[in-house]
Parts: sequence; structure tokens; C-alpha cells
Amino acid sequence: RRLRVDAVSDGSRTPVIDRIASPLTLVADHLTEGDDLTRILLLTYTFDVNYFERVALSLLKGTGAAVCVVADAQQLEFDVFGPGLAGRSYGVGQVHHHNPFHPKLVVLQGTTSTTVAVGSANVSMAGWHASEEIWSVFHGGSPETDRVIADAGEWLVHLADDIVLGKRVRDFVVETGQQLQRRGDEAD
Repeated sequence: RRLRVDAVSDGSRTPVIDRIASPLTLVADHLTEGDDLTRILLLTYTFDVNYFERVALSLLKGTGAAVCVVADAQQLEFDVFGPGLAGRSYGVGQVHHHNPFHPKLVVLQGTTSTTVAVGSANVSMAGWHASEEIWSVFHGGSPETDRVIADAGEWLVHLADDIVLGKRVRDFVVETGQQLQRRGDEAD
């Protein structure tokens, strides 16, 4: 489910619960609203490459967006006979760290809107389809959510300094963070 806070005519706010089946639902929402996605960043602990390439990637790449996944190097799950598109059709960063790399973050940047979701689900069939997971979803457009999005951007920029990533993936993470930070600057 997704919690959305809507303003009511008397100026108060009321929470509205919407179902979110997986982050793919958020991608579909952007497309339905006519927003062309330009950048998709996924941070995860467990990354099931075969699920991602066989199920999710076609929808994500169909948006025209550049796609990048950053995951714990010890938690990559793949079949050697799978499609093998990592590094060619999308960027993938493997985090080698003394502690588990455990964030679950989805960033969807479009030409006219931005969505950031923080949740409990890994990029896997279980996480995005089979399990009951929770997501906090922030759609840009209000001073409150733009500030949260900018804070996520600041966190991403600092994260790129704290972990070792290849240059292309690191640049993608930093550029995404900087773009999110600009949303907050525009809201201030």
C-alpha cells in the first residue's frame, strides 16, 4: 500500500492509502501521467539479476530512461544462462563493504516529476511481487516532499563517497543525487 497525504478543502491534511504492488507500479504511474522518465536508480541489498532482466527491465527500458542498480556484492543472485544484460542495457554497481549494503531506494526522475520511494523490498521476485513489503513514497511537487527528495539526494552524494563503485555507476549515483538536491533548492 502507498500512503498519500492529500489536502482537504478546510486546509487540513488527510492520509489516503493506495495500493502499490511493487516499484513497477510507480513506473506505470509516471507513464500513465504522460511523464517521460529520464533516470531510474535502484538501491538494494539482494539483487536477483534473472528476475530483473526477465521481468522488470523491459518495462524500465521501455520508458527510455537510463537505468542503474546498486547492490551488495555478496547478494547478487544470477543464473549463468540468464540474459546477461548487466553493464550493457543498464548499469550495475556491486558494493564491496565491511558491512552489508542494505538500503532499498527507488528514484524515478522524469521530465516533469520526480518520485523517491524508500522501502523494505529487495529487487527480486519475492521483494517486488510475492512478499508483503512497505514503501514510503514521495512525489515531488510540494515543499514538504521536495525537501525529503532533496535530502535523499544529499544522502546519495555522500553515499558515493563512502562506498567503492566503478566510475560510471558512481557518476550516475552522484548525478542523480545532485539532481534531487536541486529540487529542494527550487522549493526553498
